[in-house]
Amino acid sequence: MKTTLFNFLLITAILVSTVTCKHKCEDNPEAKGCPQCEQDQNIESMKDFYFFRTGSYWIYEELHSGAKDTVKVYFDETGLNGSNAFWKMYTESTYYDHLFHYKYEESFSTYCRKQPECNCRQIGRAKLRPGELVAEETIFLFPMIVGDFIFATAGSPSIVAEYIPNATIGNYSFGETYLWNVGVCGTEDINHVNYDDGVATTFYVSKHYFIIRKLIPSYDQDWHLIESHLIQ
Repeated sequence: MKTTLFNFLLITAILVSTVTCKHKCEDNPEAKGCPQCEQDQNIESMKDFYFFRTGSYWIYEELHSGAKDTVKVYFDETGLNGSNAFWKMYTESTYYDHLFHYKYEESFSTYCRKQPECNCRQIGRAKLRPGELVAEETIFLFPMIVGDFIFATAGSPSIVAEYIPNATIGNYSFGETYLWNVGVCGTEDINHVNYDDGVATTFYVSKHYFIIRKLIPSYDQDWHLIESHLIQ
C-alpha cells in the first residue's frame, strides 16, 4: 500500500513538473533545463541569410519578358539599441521604383509555432516611395522551420513552405534555401499565397545570397538572380 501511494505521488509530481517546465520554456526558451532549438539561433547566423552591407547588389531577370531589376543596398547599420541588438538594410529597386527597408530588432521576437521551445526572430520590411510609406509588415523569421508562419499585413501569414538543401536557379547552384509564401489569404488554408502589390508572391531565400528567386503568378512573373556582388 505504501509503495503504491509513493508511486502515485511520484508520477503526479513528475506530471506537474513537466507542465510547469513546458510553460516556463514557452515563455523563456533559453531558461535552464529547457530543450533548445535544433537550428542555430544566433544573430550572426541570421545575418548570413538576411543582412548585406552597403555596396551589395543583386541583378534579377524576369524569365518570360526578359525585364531586368537591379536591387542595391544604399544604407546599412548594425549595433545595439540599449541592450538589444539590431540591424538595418535599405535597398532600392530599379524595376519597381521602390525602396525596400529591411530591419531586425532583438526585442521583436516570438515563440516559433512549430517548435515553441525556439525563439523566432522577426525581420520586417517597409516598402516606400520617396516621401510615402506604401506598406510595412513582418515578412521573414529566423530560424526558418518548415510549416512555421507569422502574421504579416492585414492578418495574412508569411509561411516557411519548404527547405531546399541545394537549390538550382537557371545555371547557378546555391546552398541552404528556404521557400517562403508571403501574405497568405486568410488563416484557414495556409497553402495559398496572396500578397505583394496585391497578388501572390513566393520568395526563395538562400544563405549568403538572400532572395535568389521571386514568383508572382498573377503577373506571370518569375524573377531569377543572374548576377550579384554581395558584402556581409
